[in-house]
Amino acid sequence: METLDPRPADVISEAFVLYRDSIAGHCRRFMNAREGADQADDVVQDTFMNALDYLNKGKRIEHMKTFLYSVANHLLIDRYRKQKDKKILSLDMLCEQGFDPGYEDLSLLQNKMDAWQILNELKHQKKAYALLHMRYMKGMQYQEISEITGLKSNLIAVTLHRLMKRHLKKVTGAKAAMNLS
Repeated sequence: METLDPRPADVISEAFVLYRDSIAGHCRRFMNAREGADQADDVVQDTFMNALDYLNKGKRIEHMKTFLYSVANHLLIDRYRKQKDKKILSLDMLCEQGFDPGYEDLSLLQNKMDAWQILNELKHQKKAYALLHMRYMKGMQYQEISEITGLKSNLIAVTLHRLMKRHLKKVTGAKAAMNLS
């Protein structure tokens, strides 16, 4: 007896339950406070609708999570390109977007603040921002990032290393200047 593939709507319903919160959080981090959660939810809805359309065309999705993140990234980039005004982040806005300074070990808090500072500086460089966010804020492995972005893992590792090195140079230069004054 031949097994039938599940209906596309059932596949998407299951994926929605599993990945909605993760995709929504990912979208909110890329959107500014003016757009808010409603706009992020619109992107999430469009992501799942696009995935449903894709399945309804008879195509297969091998890795649902990777596919959904890719679709969400493309939708966010499209939305970003349409937007003309610059984004300004404050600590309040970062907290609204999910940054939690918390009560962690001081070195962990410093690392987290450094990562957010780098991300803030790179808001206009969407590719670098996305790579840093996925690696250091979401904790994704290079291979996962590679599947989502379509870039080679080695290129991702080298790019992230160079970004961190450049930021470290800025920070140590600023601290050295502060020590001289």
